[in-house]
Amino acid sequence: MDHGVLESLPPISVAFPVYRAPATLESAFACVSSQNAAHLDIMMVLNGSDPGTRDRVHALARRDARVRILDLPRANLAAALNLALREARHDLVARMDADDLCGSSRFDLQARAMLADASLAGVGCAYRVLTNDDRPRFVVRPPTDPGELRWRLLLGNMLAHGSMMLRRDAVLGVGGYDESLPRAQDYDLWLRLVRRHRVGARAEVLYDYRVPSADGADRSTPEQASTAARCMLREWRLLADRDGTDRVERSIAEMLTRSSAPEVVRGQLAEHLTTHGPTRESLFAWTWANAASPSAPTLALQAARRALVREATRVLADRGVARVWLYPAGSFTRALLEHPEDFATPIAGVLDDRADASPIGAWRVHAPSEVSAGEHILITSDWHEDALWEASHELRARGVRVHRLHAMSVSDAHASSNGASAPRALHASIEDPHPACPQIA
Repeated sequence: MDHGVLESLPPISVAFPVYRAPATLESAFACVSSQNAAHLDIMMVLNGSDPGTRDRVHALARRDARVRILDLPRANLAAALNLALREARHDLVARMDADDLCGSSRFDLQARAMLADASLAGVGCAYRVLTNDDRPRFVVRPPTDPGELRWRLLLGNMLAHGSMMLRRDAVLGVGGYDESLPRAQDYDLWLRLVRRHRVGARAEVLYDYRVPSADGADRSTPEQASTAARCMLREWRLLADRDGTDRVERSIAEMLTRSSAPEVVRGQLAEHLTTHGPTRESLFAWTWANAASPSAPTLALQAARRALVREATRVLADRGVARVWLYPAGSFTRALLEHPEDFATPIAGVLDDRADASPIGAWRVHAPSEVSAGEHILITSDWHEDALWEASHELRARGVRVHRLHAMSVSDAHASSNGASAPRALHASIEDPHPACPQIA
């Protein structure tokens, strides 16, 4: 990196507590000492450390003149970090844990984000979770938008403690770390910090977080979980009941009437929470919509249905069908109309036998009698396809071309998973004399 660019970055202090020196201490220190930053103030805090650990830390200090050793006789992580914050020579303080790793550009990228936005009191990053033998398991990507991260933190901690860069004065201004807490001191601090300040994250994967288990699962202890739960509930109690808009009420109404899919409502509420900030009502509504959102098997089934629609309408388009009516105005049709790009044939409109059927978005619902001879109708119901086919006899008799789209239902999929019955194959059958669409397994 260009030396002039490095000189333009603000100086950075590093809070690096060490309790019992793990085998990874030297590799973690190498990650810090090799950072692309011009001025580093590396504070290694001996956190009630044993003689062997003290010797290893002093050896590192002799190798790098930027290292300062702070000594805390009795182990307490929150107290060690508060000591580092008070002793830090610079306002930007990067965290690092002795058993983790990070990329050489981490401090540079986080400092640039904080330099560009003085309102940021902290910046995290995406991080990779490693097993105890350094096998990568998965990547955690915290929200980069401070507005979204604020309310997401009210539902759990997604920031890796050692991956953070903090603004010293902002952290001390909210009281620093709570030294009375046995665990989850970082989560408690984030919750208090976002009450008054903005906290964001870099989208890049800049940190490797090691967990002690062989499967990479970071399991909370009962003590840690209990502390985190108390902190979470404390913040929920501080929230206002409502924000003065009708967005939450409208979203719940859409869920109750099923006029919008749960995942759509969840997205609307997430945007509202990010823009307007959290309230108890909006968080409850988002949590409810999230719980009601489709499971992975249901999402897979929906994807298969969409593929079926694409294939069926492609066949119709290949046969020169200029447009197609969808029949009826049920939940399946509503779901399909959320993805109009799936239709290879233009949609003429929506039909339903009920005269009082509600519009679907911009689509007004018409009576089947309005369709002229020679036009095409696609039956888009799964449960009632046979009955609707029989009911369309009069339409077919006067020259309207009616086609059947036959899809496996969610109930069939669930029954199959329970061993009750085999699911029907997904396929589309086009009215004779045209050949059927290919089967979609």
